[in-house]
Amino acid sequence: MDVYFQRMKELTKSANVNSRMQFMLQDVIELRERKWIPRNQVATPTTMASIHEANPKHTSQSSFILLIPEDSEEKVLQTISEDSEDFFCIRDLDQADVYFTHLPVQHRHRLVEKLISMAIRESKATDAELVANFFARAASKNDCSPSTFERGFAPMCESLDDIVYDSPRAFSLYATMMKGAGLDKDEARRARLASKLADGGKLLRLLL
Repeated sequence: MDVYFQRMKELTKSANVNSRMQFMLQDVIELRERKWIPRNQVATPTTMASIHEANPKHTSQSSFILLIPEDSEEKVLQTISEDSEDFFCIRDLDQADVYFTHLPVQHRHRLVEKLISMAIRESKATDAELVANFFARAASKNDCSPSTFERGFAPMCESLDDIVYDSPRAFSLYATMMKGAGLDKDEARRARLASKLADGGKLLRLLL
């Protein structure tokens, strides 16, 4: 079974698979990571929103720092998925600050990747701007490093040429989020990301 799901993970990043199929595969992968429990039935209060709801008078940033054990990758993936859903539902940047700080540093690129993916999937400028503002805050507080941002942006960039057929605004939304992360000002990193595209010049022009 693990072999099949590893192959599915590879397909979610393959340029030969259209974005709609990639998202469907990702949903199945995430469902398995939750032990086949639908997202709305997961009762464990691992996300900022659910803990705040359970104990609204005693939630603070420090409450989340040790929430995820360093070695619990499955828990990290589950939390990233749930936090991302909460982020677009709550849309509160002050509450969202802890989404990075309660993740081990080595997993923060996964949150970046997930938020980018969801914003482009919905194809809404307001979602991309929300993510960009969140990335800008995280960068200003050193909660997410430039290298972590680059690593999080790379997977989507590798399939952006195909996604644009289903989501014509994908390049523009992607550029908006890159600007939020400050990658538009980092010549080396923006060049590396653009090099993954068939039309890297299009992305670079949007970053001007």
